Amino acid sequence: MSGHPSIRARHAQNNIEATETLGPEATARLRAAVAPETWRRIEEASRLEWLPVELDIEVLEVGSRVFGVENNHARVRAGLKRTIEGPLLKALLEGAANLFGIRPSSLFRFSPLAWPAVFRDCGRFGVDQSEPGRMVFGCREAPEVFFAHPSYLEGTAAALGAVMEICRVEGKVELLAVDRAAGTFGFVATWVEIA
Repeated sequence: MSGHPSIRARHAQNNIEATETLGPEATARLRAAVAPETWRRIEEASRLEWLPVELDIEVLEVGSRVFGVENNHARVRAGLKRTIEGPLLKALLEGAANLFGIRPSSLFRFSPLAWPAVFRDCGRFGVDQSEPGRMVFGCREAPEVFFAHPSYLEGTAAALGAVMEICRVEGKVELLAVDRAAGTFGFVATWVEIA
Protein backbone atom coordinates (compact mmCIF):
# COMPACT_ATOMS: atom_id res chain seq x y z
CA MET A 1 0.00 0.00 0.00
CA SER A 2 1.36 3.35 -0.95
CA GLY A 3 -1.04 5.87 0.57
CA HIS A 4 -3.01 6.46 3.72
CA PRO A 5 -5.91 4.06 4.38
CA SER A 6 -9.03 5.88 3.25
CA ILE A 7 -12.77 5.45 2.97
CA ARG A 8 -15.10 6.93 0.38
CA ALA A 9 -16.88 9.88 2.00
CA ARG A 10 -20.28 8.72 0.74
CA HIS A 11 -20.01 5.48 2.71
CA ALA A 12 -18.99 7.29 5.91
CA GLN A 13 -21.91 9.67 5.33
CA ASN A 14 -24.29 6.74 4.80
CA ASN A 15 -23.15 5.28 8.12
CA ILE A 16 -24.01 8.55 9.86
CA GLU A 17 -27.32 9.00 8.01
CA ALA A 18 -28.35 5.45 8.93
CA THR A 19 -28.34 6.54 12.57
CA GLU A 20 -31.93 7.69 12.00
CA THR A 21 -32.92 4.00 11.99
CA LEU A 22 -32.27 4.00 15.76
CA GLY A 23 -34.88 6.66 16.48
CA PRO A 24 -35.63 10.36 16.04
CA GLU A 25 -33.00 11.66 18.47
CA ALA A 26 -30.24 9.15 17.71
CA THR A 27 -28.37 11.33 15.23
CA ALA A 28 -28.22 14.22 17.71
CA ARG A 29 -26.89 11.84 20.39
CA LEU A 30 -24.19 10.52 18.06
CA ARG A 31 -23.23 14.00 16.87
CA ALA A 32 -22.86 15.20 20.47
CA ALA A 33 -20.49 12.32 21.26
CA VAL A 34 -18.29 12.41 18.13
CA ALA A 35 -15.41 14.91 17.97
CA PRO A 36 -16.76 18.03 16.19
CA GLU A 37 -13.90 18.04 13.67
CA THR A 38 -14.58 14.40 12.71
CA TRP A 39 -18.28 15.09 12.22
CA ARG A 40 -17.57 18.24 10.17
CA ARG A 41 -15.05 16.50 7.89
CA ILE A 42 -17.46 13.66 7.12
CA GLU A 43 -20.52 15.88 6.76
CA GLU A 44 -18.85 18.49 4.52
CA ALA A 45 -16.91 16.12 2.26
CA SER A 46 -17.98 15.67 -1.34
CA ARG A 47 -19.51 12.23 -1.91
CA LEU A 48 -16.56 10.88 -3.90
CA GLU A 49 -13.84 12.35 -1.67
CA TRP A 50 -11.50 9.99 0.15
CA LEU A 51 -11.36 10.50 3.92
CA PRO A 52 -8.96 8.94 6.43
CA VAL A 53 -10.50 5.63 7.55
CA GLU A 54 -9.82 6.69 11.15
CA LEU A 55 -12.81 9.05 10.91
CA ASP A 56 -15.20 6.17 10.23
CA ILE A 57 -13.50 4.10 12.94
CA GLU A 58 -14.07 6.89 15.44
CA VAL A 59 -17.77 7.13 14.56
CA LEU A 60 -18.17 3.35 14.85
CA GLU A 61 -16.45 3.21 18.23
CA VAL A 62 -18.38 6.18 19.59
CA GLY A 63 -21.61 4.69 18.24
CA SER A 64 -20.97 1.50 20.20
CA ARG A 65 -20.55 3.50 23.40
CA VAL A 66 -23.66 5.63 22.75
CA PHE A 67 -26.06 2.97 21.45
CA GLY A 68 -24.51 -0.32 22.58
CA VAL A 69 -22.72 -2.73 20.26
CA GLU A 70 -25.83 -4.51 18.96
CA ASN A 71 -27.72 -1.31 18.08
CA ASN A 72 -24.60 0.19 16.57
CA HIS A 73 -24.11 -2.89 14.41
CA ALA A 74 -27.70 -2.48 13.17
CA ARG A 75 -26.82 1.13 12.31
CA VAL A 76 -23.72 0.24 10.27
CA ARG A 77 -25.62 -2.58 8.55
CA ALA A 78 -28.22 0.01 7.46
CA GLY A 79 -25.36 2.26 6.33
CA LEU A 80 -23.82 -0.42 4.12
CA LYS A 81 -27.24 -1.25 2.70
CA ARG A 82 -27.54 2.41 1.65
CA THR A 83 -24.09 2.24 0.07
CA ILE A 84 -24.84 -0.99 -1.82
CA GLU A 85 -28.20 0.28 -3.08
CA GLY A 86 -26.91 3.81 -3.77
CA PRO A 87 -24.87 5.25 -6.61
CA LEU A 88 -21.52 4.09 -5.23
CA LEU A 89 -22.19 0.34 -5.65
CA LYS A 90 -25.54 0.13 -7.44
CA ALA A 91 -23.97 -0.83 -10.78
CA LEU A 92 -22.17 -3.77 -9.11
CA LEU A 93 -25.40 -4.84 -7.40
CA GLU A 94 -27.28 -4.74 -10.69
CA GLY A 95 -24.48 -6.58 -12.50
CA ALA A 96 -24.43 -9.33 -9.90
CA ALA A 97 -28.22 -9.58 -9.99
CA ASN A 98 -28.30 -9.76 -13.79
CA LEU A 99 -25.62 -12.42 -13.97
CA PHE A 100 -26.42 -14.57 -10.96
CA GLY A 101 -29.63 -13.34 -9.33
CA ILE A 102 -30.05 -11.61 -5.98
CA ARG A 103 -28.35 -14.17 -3.76
CA PRO A 104 -25.68 -13.71 -1.09
CA SER A 105 -23.24 -15.82 -3.11
CA SER A 106 -23.70 -13.48 -6.08
CA LEU A 107 -23.13 -10.31 -4.10
CA PHE A 108 -20.22 -11.63 -2.04
CA ARG A 109 -18.61 -12.86 -5.27
CA PHE A 110 -18.40 -9.20 -6.30
CA SER A 111 -16.84 -8.06 -3.00
CA PRO A 112 -13.31 -7.87 -4.52
CA LEU A 113 -14.69 -5.19 -6.88
CA ALA A 114 -16.75 -3.41 -4.23
CA TRP A 115 -13.95 -3.15 -1.64
CA PRO A 116 -11.73 -0.74 -3.64
CA ALA A 117 -14.79 1.37 -4.52
CA VAL A 118 -15.29 2.01 -0.80
CA PHE A 119 -11.75 1.66 0.64
CA ARG A 120 -8.41 2.84 -0.73
CA ASP A 121 -5.03 1.58 0.44
CA CYS A 122 -6.86 -0.88 2.70
CA GLY A 123 -5.60 -4.16 1.29
CA ARG A 124 -6.87 -6.62 -1.31
CA PHE A 125 -10.22 -8.33 -0.81
CA GLY A 126 -10.93 -11.80 -2.14
CA VAL A 127 -13.14 -14.86 -1.92
CA ASP A 128 -11.41 -17.92 -0.44
CA GLN A 129 -14.18 -20.55 -0.39
CA SER A 130 -17.65 -20.77 -1.80
CA GLU A 131 -20.26 -23.47 -1.41
CA PRO A 132 -24.06 -23.41 -1.22
CA GLY A 133 -25.08 -21.38 1.80
CA ARG A 134 -21.52 -20.52 2.86
CA MET A 135 -18.74 -18.25 1.70
CA VAL A 136 -15.37 -17.40 3.21
CA PHE A 137 -13.76 -14.13 2.12
CA GLY A 138 -11.40 -11.55 3.49
CA CYS A 139 -8.62 -9.05 3.16
CA ARG A 140 -4.88 -9.43 2.63
CA GLU A 141 -2.28 -6.71 3.05
CA ALA A 142 -4.65 -4.91 5.41
CA PRO A 143 -3.39 -1.73 7.05
CA GLU A 144 -2.39 -1.73 10.71
CA VAL A 145 -5.22 0.67 11.59
CA PHE A 146 -7.76 -2.15 11.22
CA PHE A 147 -5.87 -4.34 13.70
CA ALA A 148 -5.46 -1.47 16.15
CA HIS A 149 -9.28 -1.22 16.25
CA PRO A 150 -10.72 -4.75 16.40
CA SER A 151 -14.19 -3.32 16.98
CA TYR A 152 -14.01 -1.96 13.42
CA LEU A 153 -13.50 -5.47 12.04
CA GLU A 154 -16.45 -6.72 14.13
CA GLY A 155 -18.49 -3.76 12.85
CA THR A 156 -17.51 -4.59 9.27
CA ALA A 157 -18.75 -8.15 9.74
CA ALA A 158 -22.03 -6.83 11.12
CA ALA A 159 -22.34 -4.33 8.26
CA LEU A 160 -21.83 -7.10 5.70
CA GLY A 161 -25.03 -8.59 7.06
CA ALA A 162 -26.74 -5.98 4.84
CA VAL A 163 -26.25 -8.46 2.00
CA MET A 164 -28.64 -10.85 3.74
CA GLU A 165 -31.25 -8.09 4.03
CA ILE A 166 -30.89 -7.12 0.38
CA CYS A 167 -31.27 -10.77 -0.64
CA ARG A 168 -34.12 -11.31 1.84
CA VAL A 169 -32.57 -14.41 3.37
CA GLU A 170 -31.82 -15.49 6.91
CA GLY A 171 -28.10 -15.48 7.48
CA LYS A 172 -25.15 -13.88 9.18
CA VAL A 173 -21.58 -12.76 8.63
CA GLU A 174 -18.99 -13.34 11.32
CA LEU A 175 -15.37 -12.39 11.74
CA LEU A 176 -13.55 -15.66 11.09
CA ALA A 177 -9.86 -15.01 11.53
CA VAL A 178 -7.57 -12.10 12.28
CA ASP A 179 -3.83 -12.40 11.77
CA ARG A 180 -2.20 -9.09 12.55
CA ALA A 181 1.32 -10.33 11.74
CA ALA A 182 0.23 -11.52 8.28
CA GLY A 183 -1.98 -8.47 7.70
CA THR A 184 -5.09 -10.57 7.05
CA PHE A 185 -8.62 -10.83 8.32
CA GLY A 186 -11.48 -12.95 7.11
CA PHE A 187 -15.22 -13.41 7.34
CA VAL A 188 -17.58 -16.34 6.98
CA ALA A 189 -21.06 -15.76 5.65
CA THR A 190 -23.72 -18.41 6.15
CA TRP A 191 -27.31 -18.41 4.95
CA VAL A 192 -30.14 -20.64 3.86
CA GLU A 193 -30.17 -20.98 0.07
CA ILE A 194 -33.49 -20.33 -1.66
CA ALA A 195 -34.15 -22.68 -4.55
